[in-house]
Amino acid sequence: MDYLKLRKAIITADELHAKDRDRYYVMPGSDGKLVIMDRKNFKRLKLKHYIDQKVTLNDVRRECFYHTPYADGSDRMPAYVRKERAEAYYQWAVFQRIGKKKHNGTNKK
Repeated sequence: MDYLKLRKAIITADELHAKDRDRYYVMPGSDGKLVIMDRKNFKRLKLKHYIDQKVTLNDVRRECFYHTPYADGSDRMPAYVRKERAEAYYQWAVFQRIGKKKHNGTNKK
């Protein structure tokens, strides 16, 4: 299930990139879902204080699970990095599920 969610987000980001050539980032969302964001939306969210003012695009690039290349095709994510980021996503997804169970009171420890 987690694999499919990540795969769908990556495909969507690639489709958006193919349409307008902007760079897109697949990021963890605050509600446990994946968010696909470009620079314009990042700046807009930062302006509205949904994102901390100290966060930079370099932070986004470092923390994202996937990013598309630049418009000229440079800085494509290498396969080994994609694999590492996928593993990080799977760990994050498991943590999100465990956290929800504890928060909802379904974990009877």
